[in-house]
Amino acid sequence: MGGKIIDRLMRRKYISSGELAESSLKRTLTTLDLTALGIGSTLGVGVYVLAGDVAKNSAGPSVVLSFAIAAIASVFAGLCYAEFGARVPRAGSAYVYSYVCVGELIAFIIGWNLILEYVIGTASVARGYSNYLDSLFDKKMQSAFRNITPIHDWLDSPTASEYLSSYFDFFALGICILLSLLLSFGVKESSKFNNVFTVLNLLVVVYVIIIGSFKADIKNWQIEPEEVENSGNYNVGDGGFFPFGINGMLSGAATCFYGFIGFDAVATTGEETKNPQRSIPIAIVVSLTFIFLAYFGISTVLTMMWPYYDQDPNSPLPTVFEAIGWPSAKWIVSIGALFGLSTSLLGAMFPLPRVVYAMAKDGLIFRFLAKVHSKYQTPMLATLLSGTFGGILAAIFDLNALVDMMSIGTLLAYTLVAHVDQYLLDDEALGQNLDSLFCLDDTRKFLDSLVRRKYMNPDEMVETSLKRTLNALDLTLLGIGSTLGVGVYVLAGDVAKNTAGPSVVLSFAIAAIASVFAGFCYAEFGARVPRAGSAYIYSYVCVGEFIAFIIGWTLILEYMIGTASVARGYSNYLDALFNKKMQAAFHEITPIHEWIDNPTVAEYLSPYLDFFAFAICVFLTLLLCFGVKESSKFNSVFTCLNLLVVVYVVIIGSINAKVKNWQIKPEEVQNPGNKLDIGDGGFFPFGINGMLSGAATCFYGFIGFDCVATTGEETKNPQRAIPIAIVVSLTFIFLAYFGVSTVLTMMWPYYDQDPYSPLPTVFEAIGWSSAKWVVSIGALFGLSTSLLGTMFPLPRVVYAMANDGLIFRCFSKVNARFKTPVIATLVSGTCGGILAAIFELSSLVDMMSIGTLLAYTLVAMCVLILSKEEVYYSKISSSTGVCFIGVNGILIFQEDSISGKSDAKWPIVLLVIFILMSLITVVIISRQPMNKHKLHFKVPLVPFLPAVSIWINIYLMMKLSDKTWIRFSVWMILGECDCIDLISKISLKMAMI
Repeated sequence: MGGKIIDRLMRRKYISSGELAESSLKRTLTTLDLTALGIGSTLGVGVYVLAGDVAKNSAGPSVVLSFAIAAIASVFAGLCYAEFGARVPRAGSAYVYSYVCVGELIAFIIGWNLILEYVIGTASVARGYSNYLDSLFDKKMQSAFRNITPIHDWLDSPTASEYLSSYFDFFALGICILLSLLLSFGVKESSKFNNVFTVLNLLVVVYVIIIGSFKADIKNWQIEPEEVENSGNYNVGDGGFFPFGINGMLSGAATCFYGFIGFDAVATTGEETKNPQRSIPIAIVVSLTFIFLAYFGISTVLTMMWPYYDQDPNSPLPTVFEAIGWPSAKWIVSIGALFGLSTSLLGAMFPLPRVVYAMAKDGLIFRFLAKVHSKYQTPMLATLLSGTFGGILAAIFDLNALVDMMSIGTLLAYTLVAHVDQYLLDDEALGQNLDSLFCLDDTRKFLDSLVRRKYMNPDEMVETSLKRTLNALDLTLLGIGSTLGVGVYVLAGDVAKNTAGPSVVLSFAIAAIASVFAGFCYAEFGARVPRAGSAYIYSYVCVGEFIAFIIGWTLILEYMIGTASVARGYSNYLDALFNKKMQAAFHEITPIHEWIDNPTVAEYLSPYLDFFAFAICVFLTLLLCFGVKESSKFNSVFTCLNLLVVVYVVIIGSINAKVKNWQIKPEEVQNPGNKLDIGDGGFFPFGINGMLSGAATCFYGFIGFDCVATTGEETKNPQRAIPIAIVVSLTFIFLAYFGVSTVLTMMWPYYDQDPYSPLPTVFEAIGWSSAKWVVSIGALFGLSTSLLGTMFPLPRVVYAMANDGLIFRCFSKVNARFKTPVIATLVSGTCGGILAAIFELSSLVDMMSIGTLLAYTLVAMCVLILSKEEVYYSKISSSTGVCFIGVNGILIFQEDSISGKSDAKWPIVLLVIFILMSLITVVIISRQPMNKHKLHFKVPLVPFLPAVSIWINIYLMMKLSDKTWIRFSVWMILGECDCIDLISKISLKMAMI
């Protein structure tokens, strides 16, 4: 018996494809109608009533956060409703969806909760409508109704009085009956009424936000209780932004959730919409976007115009405009609010009879409620009865009680809908349809021939020709030491002077975010494939040969330029200790600029041949040849000294820090001949664009942690040690860069920084010569480890590529005694030294940044690919990259249009399209089958974190100069030609075999 009961409760409703198209109701609604219905049914009480009520009694100014939290819950629920609307386009919303997909019991629970939601919604909006209209006439209607029906005077129980209105609201009952009659005469007629009033409502909302911002005062978010004259017994709480605490803000969010209830009305129109499977999802997403923006804006200006404790909980906006002396605005808002409340009430009443109709049709409630009027083709009985019942509740109950009852019912319904959605996550047919929709197999055939992957069995992962001697501490110090050099001691001053000004601190912060995301991706790869070669070997094993060669070739560029630029910075720093005597001597011996007639070429070359930079590269190359453990000991000692110097700089620099150096005005600076590039002064002297351009260059300051990933064959437990070392080292690096760049720009004006040795120069200028020498000598230790760290990974990438036959195999030879790739080490170190001797630092930094950003982008894309089943990998990578390139291209090349400086509107339209495409792509990726392979470390929040990393990296790449792209393209063309030629030869040999 029990089994039969369970079977009946879980019985599912079957609807054939033919039944989905058939309907007793009339299909007349379009996507625009549904969008207007979603907006109109929601954008009412939340804006015109609820914001003031919650601000006064629950959350204070933090009502803006209450709306934000409620919005998040609504968006998640909205996505679930949108999917159901596409699956089962029938009247009844979540009720019929759950009946078809799960069973009768869950369907009845959801349907009953929907009835609660819509009945309470109708009543509460009608009550708000009445209060608002009454406020226009000094609450005369309320006084008259109270004289006729003093409900509280008739009741002896204070508990009952708490939930009931103090009078019988005849107007609320009358407006509910009137709109019930309108809905009975046809859905299209009701829709036209709703469309017109919704547009008027939106215009009023925009008007309120604009004029309200003129009277907004931040002090109303900073009220102290002792400053308030509490003669009116105000409930001030603790004052400030959270006068009733975090708990009050969260309690307000539960109530504010009511402000988003209404969009699900769209989901009840499945049998009255022309193309429901397309129109319903679009309408839900678009309407929710408009709704959140309106609520957030209104609650912000409302609480900034007038103190939260003095808000009118029934009609806050008219009361506030009256209080600030704008009576005309009061009348415009009040009349406009009536339009908004009309559509909100219509939207609240619209879905209720359709849910009742659907449940009655299935026999779960009285069947007579399923009758459809033959002329108007509407469920007339259900419409009239539900509207009248909602009107009676509106006449009797207090608004606050209704809102809370509605919120809890809706939250339960949304929870059940989201739970039902879990049953559909493994729908293979859906995944295959989406895959075929977004990917074209014919365009991938050529790429498939280039993605031959390298197979490595578990034994090969362990075996190596190199010596395993490093532990997690060694790798952490290697990551810190290889990175914490030029970014602190050279680059901060250079970017502050020429690109970003004081906002260099934000440039470092943005670059840090991109590096952290990239660091997570590298950490996962280190756990997957613990082999020498870093991202090159990871991509070869996981993706294919062509992508692997691109990454490997890019890594060679990164590490070689890194070696050269750090060596150059090392030389400049040492020279600064001796008043640049070494520079003068070298310039006298080799005046390169005097030998070159072409100024364009001379711009990228050093004015002299830097013999010291070349020599230090050769010296450290020899040290690396003698063994990885010996090099690691040298690095560990110097890294600790480097960290001590950084702490010393931050502490003593903060003593002389002056915030006025972040507020410099150009007219206050003595600048004879305009020799100093001061820009516009302030914190952003070169604008936001300068700060972002600086971030692309500052990204170089974080390059180095990835060298940890090249130690897979020389680490004792690489699958554990590599992820730990990357995360810990990046944490230390960011704190150091942010601290040093802050004190540097606060100690001395940005326009007067020394781009070669800023810290010693600044300490000398402020009269702390002893600090200058401590920092300069300490910087040499830091630059030594940084140089060693940039030289360390290059020969290992060369070794790995040579071992696979993608470059000359002689580079894969390992010395029998020292167990190091000696030839690769000597050649790469010497090449880096030659570049250091010839090129200017700024040119080297930009070239290194673009190469590293590309490597990071490809690594993040590989993480996206490997997080899902491999059948999807080529399709995911292309669609994601194209969308992000489109977004970034518009942001960068149409900056004036996006910021409003230009009248062109098409870039904004394109930007919105590409953003939507990007979001859709990421959501599709998240719905693909997960890769179940277990790892010691996995990137969190896949696919969102790797997707953000890809977007940031592409953006920073596109912010670099055209000349940097040209130089990089030449390098890549050389590599691509070599790679394609190599692949062709291998393919030919295989064909002959």
